[in-house]
Amino acid sequence: MSGFWKLTATGTVWAVVAMVLILGARGSGSSEVWMTLILALAAAVSTNAIWQASEKQAVQPTVRVDKMKRTDRVTRLMDLLDEDEIHDLEAWMEARRDHRLNDQDLIDYSR
Repeated sequence: MSGFWKLTATGTVWAVVAMVLILGARGSGSSEVWMTLILALAAAVSTNAIWQASEKQAVQPTVRVDKMKRTDRVTRLMDLLDEDEIHDLEAWMEARRDHRLNDQDLIDYSR
């Protein structure tokens, strides 16, 4: 959500609260005070939800782009390997997945 839409949504929430308070300000009893506090709290929670939700959505495209970059790097690496190297890599990955390799085996394999 862009800043314009966040600002518009926030303004709408607070405009509705202001209209309700203005139209309901005819009496000055204790029930109006409680109504004012409840509406203000609801508006504050709504405003927080508007701004927090957009921040969470902004993080997701970055993660998606990073995954795409990683996939591209892996694809380029696989293109550089010949058939024997690909077979060795697959065997190493299978052994690693099956926990048949310990740390020393990984060090020896990388040499």
